[in-house]
Amino acid sequence: METPPGAAPATLATLAAGIALLVSLAAGWAVSGRIRARAALRPALAAERRLAEIAAHIPGLIYRRTEFPDGTSRYDFRAGGLSGEIRDLPEMPVGSFGESQSPVCFEQEVVMSDGSRRWLRCVAAPMSLPDGAVVWDGLALDVTDLRQAEAALRDSESRLRLAQEAAGITTWDWDLESGRIVWSRAITGLPPLPDSAVDQPQVLDPLALARHFTTPCDRETALETVAHAMREEADLDFRCRLDQPDGSRRWLICLGRSIAGQQGRPARMIGILRDITPYLEAQEALRAAKTALELEVSGRRRTEAVLETLYATAPTGLCVVDPDLRLRHINQRFAALGTLPPHAYLGRKLGEALPAPLAAVLEPLCRRMMETGLPVQDQEAVARLPDGTGPERHWLVSLHPLRHPDGTLGAINLMLQDITESKAMEATLRLALEESRLAIAAKAKFFAAASHDLRQPVQTLFLFAHALHERLRDHPAQALVATMQQALEGMKSLIDTLLDISRLDSGAVEPKVTEFPLIALLQRLQADYEPRMAAKGLRLRLVGSQAWVRSDTLLLGRILGNLLENALKYTDRGEVLIGCRHRGGQLRIEVWDTGCGIPEDKQAAIFEEFVQLGDRPPTAAEGLGLGLSIVQRLARLLGHELGVRSRPGRGSVFSIAVPRAGSAVEAPQRPPLLIAGGTADRPLAVVIDDDTTILTALGILLDEWGWEVLTAETAPDAMGAIAGSRRRPDLIIADYTLDGPATGTDVVRDIRSYCNFPVPAIVLTGDTKPERALEVGRIGSHLLVKPVTPETLHELIRRLAAGG
Repeated sequence: METPPGAAPATLATLAAGIALLVSLAAGWAVSGRIRARAALRPALAAERRLAEIAAHIPGLIYRRTEFPDGTSRYDFRAGGLSGEIRDLPEMPVGSFGESQSPVCFEQEVVMSDGSRRWLRCVAAPMSLPDGAVVWDGLALDVTDLRQAEAALRDSESRLRLAQEAAGITTWDWDLESGRIVWSRAITGLPPLPDSAVDQPQVLDPLALARHFTTPCDRETALETVAHAMREEADLDFRCRLDQPDGSRRWLICLGRSIAGQQGRPARMIGILRDITPYLEAQEALRAAKTALELEVSGRRRTEAVLETLYATAPTGLCVVDPDLRLRHINQRFAALGTLPPHAYLGRKLGEALPAPLAAVLEPLCRRMMETGLPVQDQEAVARLPDGTGPERHWLVSLHPLRHPDGTLGAINLMLQDITESKAMEATLRLALEESRLAIAAKAKFFAAASHDLRQPVQTLFLFAHALHERLRDHPAQALVATMQQALEGMKSLIDTLLDISRLDSGAVEPKVTEFPLIALLQRLQADYEPRMAAKGLRLRLVGSQAWVRSDTLLLGRILGNLLENALKYTDRGEVLIGCRHRGGQLRIEVWDTGCGIPEDKQAAIFEEFVQLGDRPPTAAEGLGLGLSIVQRLARLLGHELGVRSRPGRGSVFSIAVPRAGSAVEAPQRPPLLIAGGTADRPLAVVIDDDTTILTALGILLDEWGWEVLTAETAPDAMGAIAGSRRRPDLIIADYTLDGPATGTDVVRDIRSYCNFPVPAIVLTGDTKPERALEVGRIGSHLLVKPVTPETLHELIRRLAAGG
């Protein structure tokens, strides 16, 4: 259908008007929609403003963060007290949180606008949008101060725990309602609680706890104390004992305080437990020290009081003088030298306090001591009192320095003793002593002059008694003659003893000291006393020495003879031994017996005149008990040390120490007579070794093999033993290494030279050098290297005895 020519413009106009109407309608609708949107957003904006106002007062940040699917994000909102101060906002820990749509809580360190760092604790909740974006609404609080406080608290707890451990303090916190207790064990050695109880809450029964930490005797008291503290809201304070597994006991102190709950009743109890054992031990030690100190102070006070009393009442005049010679302290005896009371002398000078003659003697001595500091000891002084014209008085003066702690001289202690009477007594005694000496000399001269006249009739009686004994042989009166002869023997002994003592007391005996071989004297004594010993059933043995000694041979012989007489007198069975011991530069000669012995309290008295021990009175033949007195006098005259030791019922040992000869006169001396060893029932062997254990062992072996054995530690001792036996040895066994310069080969040569016979010899040594075998071979002896078996030694001895 065709449109008329005039209709087209009208249609376009109508269409334009319609379009315009539609546009106007659309614009009106848009405006009204915006107005409605603004009206709808008005509450949200108000809420946002309100939220911003609230957030401004929060020490943190409120924010909304949107994370888009492409990985980008933006903060749509943030407000709070830190919103303008944070340079970098917190990053969200996305991932599993976003997928699970669960709220998150985390802490993160952020940088502030001023460059400082703060810690934020963030709590955020996610919300997913339809387009895949995730919106996080969160709150971030500044916890920097809280974290610092927590760190400070941890440090404080560490220091507290360290202090508790150092002080040995255990803390505990007991919740009374739940029964839970937190226990920190700092005391070492406590019985262990279960591990969970240490610094961890645990329900514990009070009875079980008391049983764990107290002894049975303290348990009831501890429980009553705890119950009272809980009931009365009182402080807890008690001590208890704890027994340790090792048997020791420790003391603990428990201090605590109850804390009331909301209802006013005790709800908690806190306290400490401390080991006070060291404190109590220290307290006990202090008490003991205090007691000891009090005793010491008391003792010193008593001592001071005693010294003060002694000072005041001393029979000697005592005073203390200062450097100006003024009296600072005096006693009663010193004050008696003047006319004033003791206290009136203090502060006065010596010249003012003492009579002038005495002061003139003492003042120079005091001044000299002040200058030199040297003490004056027992110096005699003479003064005429009171004014220099009276009788002469003698004084004994002593001055001793009294020094300050720094050593300087501060005062003088002066001692003044009147010895006038003592001097007079000394003169009297000196006169009496001189008269006594003259009387003793006269007595000695009388005995010396009468010696021949006394001995001559006794000698005549001896001769007639012997003749009468021969004429009355087999006569009934012969027993009477024998009794008379015994009486004559006693008379002779008494006369000899009295004359000897007289000569010693008068000083008529002068020692003639020479150097001589001791063995000759000992052999003579053995020959004299051996028959008499045998007649009484005793055995006399001699263990001599080849050493030379310095002494008077006659006087030393008299000493040893008297000791043998004493041994013969008091020994009823057994034996008597004369032996020698080397002691440095001396030779100690000993006489041993197996007699009745001497009590210790009588050992000094036996050397006095007319002292004899025993239950029965001595007979005339036994003498007057002067033998040991003579021994003591002779020993003093010779300067020899005399000794005795004894055990009642076991015997006695008398010894005399004689100096060895200064010159080495130790060369082997030929004895008077040596009988060949083969003439006896058993062969004789001499063993020399400085080890007593080996000596004993070899002696036992040789004795079992049928040998008689002489043992010695040195060559002189060996030769002395040979001389005492009067036999030539059949065998010598010597150790090569001996104490001293001599060797075993030297000993073999000396003994062979002494015996003038090539005695077979065996030398034992631990030295395996070839030179040792050559040295032993050159003297014709046999060498055995230690250790030697008894079989080897026995076989060699058997061959040597057979002449092999």
